[in-house]
Amino acid sequence: MNKMKKILLAIDDDLSRQIYAQVLKEAGFEVFPLENEEKIFDFLKKQRFDLIILDLSLGNLRGFEILEKIKKETDTPVFLFSTFEREKDREKARESGVQDFIVAPRITPAELVLKIRLFFKEIVRYQLKVDTEAEDLKRWARDLGFLPYFRCQNCQIPLEMLLVKEKEEKKNFFKVVFICPKCKDIYFEK
Repeated sequence: MNKMKKILLAIDDDLSRQIYAQVLKEAGFEVFPLENEEKIFDFLKKQRFDLIILDLSLGNLRGFEILEKIKKETDTPVFLFSTFEREKDREKARESGVQDFIVAPRITPAELVLKIRLFFKEIVRYQLKVDTEAEDLKRWARDLGFLPYFRCQNCQIPLEMLLVKEKEEKKNFFKVVFICPKCKDIYFEK
């Protein structure tokens, strides 16, 4: 049995932090919710984490400064969390070497869990390139209740389809997810 993954969840907003912490705990992660910079570094001195989710709004919008300090302290992977969709932030996050850039209004807590499980390779996945102009794909998407929009809303590149299954799941049932191969944004999950 895999050991429970530890996630340091540093989100400024109390309600968001509580919601994401609860969902992550229910998904089987050990979560350490924090609301300020000082607590992050106290915790990093005491124990090792498998992932840090860092809010860019933490410390009065000093998230990138905090990220630099974290990178000097630890090699723990980081997902940046933002309530705003700004391309300059996304680009700076890519340059900083973070594993993912989460835009809170565009991702549900369940999708965040899926992103984390994909990152930890806790699910079986098959990534398929799709012909977005194929009539069969459009009909299939319509029949399953997906929106027939197959390009990333952020960078406009074609989405890829993932078939994902929990590793422990005994039956061969897969979820269908559309994901941007560049931004890693998730668009539809069934």
